[in-house]
Amino acid sequence: QSKESLKRSAENLEIEVKERTKELEKEKIRAEELSKGATPLLEIDTEGMKYTDIALLEIAEGKLSVSLEG
Repeated sequence: QSKESLKRSAENLEIEVKERTKELEKEKIRAEELSKGATPLLEIDTEGMKYTDIALLEIAEGKLSVSLEG
C-alpha cells in the first residue's frame, strides 16, 4: 500500500474508534438514566432486560443519536 492509502486507512480507523467510544459513553450514560427510572424508548417489553442491553438497542434502533461533537 502507498503512504497515502495507509494514511487514509489510519484516519478511517481513528474515526471508527472515536465513534465506538462515543457509543460506549452514550450507552453507559443511558444505562445509568434507566437505572434511575428513565422510561425506555423501545416499543418492546423491556422487563427483565439489563439496562445496558436496553441502551444498546435504543442506539441501534436510532432512538438515541451518537455524535462525535461534545
